[in-house]
Amino acid sequence: MSLNLTESMTISYFGEPWGEPAARHHRIPTPVGVPCADCGTPIVEGDQGNRTRFIACPNDCLHPEYAHRECMLLRVFGHQMGCCACNNFTNIGNARAAAILFWQLHGARFDKM
Repeated sequence: MSLNLTESMTISYFGEPWGEPAARHHRIPTPVGVPCADCGTPIVEGDQGNRTRFIACPNDCLHPEYAHRECMLLRVFGHQMGCCACNNFTNIGNARAAAILFWQLHGARFDKM
């Protein structure tokens, strides 16, 4: 799947709406089977997340990347909240498990984002 520049500027989420994103952003189909850009675990039906980064293709298109909601929030806010490799937080088993634990500990703070 590739996108043009106009499509790439739309902030999009997948899965069931949570907090504010549904009001401000565009809902897209869940990219089932696509690896999460942050943890590498394939996205499954029922996951929630965002279209995050874009990789430039040779023919001037953009290839989207997707991330689980929990993984994206851990990447963005984990260090600020003491949940990062600096204090061995991410060494609890795997990146996905760390992101889920981060969401369990701090997710309520982000529900209105």
